[in-house]
Amino acid sequence: MRLLQSSNSMTKFDVDIDPETELVEEIRTRLQDYNFQTIGYFKKEIFSVTKKDDGGNLLGGGVGVMVLGRLYIDMLWVAEAERRKGLGRAILSKMEDIARERGCTNVWLTTGDFQAPDFYISQGYHMFAELPVQNDSHPFKELFFRKLL
Repeated sequence: MRLLQSSNSMTKFDVDIDPETELVEEIRTRLQDYNFQTIGYFKKEIFSVTKKDDGGNLLGGGVGVMVLGRLYIDMLWVAEAERRKGLGRAILSKMEDIARERGCTNVWLTTGDFQAPDFYISQGYHMFAELPVQNDSHPFKELFFRKLL
């Protein structure tokens, strides 16, 4: 969906809701080019750690992004039937091990206050910020955690 913002040439913008992939990639590439020119090339690695049962069904998994010596835990999920059995702790620990092996010195993540903040605290994470999220059906706080590796 495209909306135009104003007829004044200084404030006329194209606003795309759900923009084309090519546009997103062009903006990302241009930003990366600037970053590389300014601070030099840096490697970005995305990885996953998963656990499946004998039938190939996903029991839990995490997705991480390593860049500039930091690991960002993008997602960590464990099937409800597998929770409180150590699987989440094992996945998180494996992700941290991979990050350490690749030279990362710290890790950060965000989680909702309705998700598992106590889990992350129990794993040595420290909350450094929180932001309210205005959701019509369920307002919550987004919590930001970090940990030194």
